[in-house]
Amino acid sequence: MTAHRAILQAIVALGVSLSLIHSARAEVHIGLEAGGGSVIHLGAGEETGNAFGGIITARWDNLVFGFGTAVVMPDSRTQGQFTSLWGEVRYHFLRALDIIEPYGIAGFGGTLADGFRPEQANFTPVRWSEDGGIMGFVGAGLRLGRSEGMSLSFDARALNFEFVTLQLMVGFTL
Repeated sequence: MTAHRAILQAIVALGVSLSLIHSARAEVHIGLEAGGGSVIHLGAGEETGNAFGGIITARWDNLVFGFGTAVVMPDSRTQGQFTSLWGEVRYHFLRALDIIEPYGIAGFGGTLADGFRPEQANFTPVRWSEDGGIMGFVGAGLRLGRSEGMSLSFDARALNFEFVTLQLMVGFTL
């Protein structure tokens, strides 16, 4: 439980820090995004899974810094599900029609152990995070929406040269 407590403390500290930055500088915009998508194992496409999660963001001009968490279900089953946590940076390199923004993204984080108990199942599930691990990713995406208010984002990410994610996120930025 100590890892979970440390993660929750980090989330709270980030939220407090972002709110202080927001009150000190008007050009920083705080946001929240939620959504989900597919996780494709490049070596075993039949194990395609799902992920659902959220991200707290701080936008400063064309840069967006975020901290996110998601529940990942390998093979689209809950038996091998695990939690991932990460930090990310997005660079919005173009703004068209005041609402269309393509971006590049990079991040680093980790996964927690899946907590699967073999004695509770009569089959062997797909397990991507038996003991937890470290992950890094790069990708590209497209955001639709103004700098403040509602937005819709779609991106593709390559994780650890082993997985590809396709995700759709709905967000709100203050």
